[in-house]
Amino acid sequence: MPQSPVWANWSAQDYEDSGDDDLVFTHRQELYDSIVTDMINDGLRTKLFLFWHNHFVTELQAYNCNKYLWNYFRLLNTHCLGNFKTFVSEMGKSPAMLVYLNGNQNEAGRPNENYARELMELFTMGENNGYTQTMSLKLRVHSPDGDVICMNVQT
Repeated sequence: MPQSPVWANWSAQDYEDSGDDDLVFTHRQELYDSIVTDMINDGLRTKLFLFWHNHFVTELQAYNCNKYLWNYFRLLNTHCLGNFKTFVSEMGKSPAMLVYLNGNQNEAGRPNENYARELMELFTMGENNGYTQTMSLKLRVHSPDGDVICMNVQT
């Protein structure tokens, strides 16, 4: 994965301020091109990156933010050969994943259970694998910036 591009921390406002409506798409294409180049130079890592990209899915249209996309790709690249538990933990705090699984709607005392349920069903344990609603609500609930906002919520 290349070094962070200049735009890796740009907000939607930065793109608006640039006055170039196509710049967001130009930057995404740069990122996609760098992944293809990486496939040529580091095949195993990039193939695992793509495998995990298919496993830890997000939807760009849900968050539509290059900063989140860069962070998501960086996490995939960093953890694709590492410890799964660490990978899940870091991915679960990713702004792209938080928005995709509605974790950005969490409020202290009122967690959005979709995040915890989907984390378990889609990415770890699978559907109907013995966990309960109470278990999903006992997971840490994160805000999009990664702060823990509530834990062990009782229903």
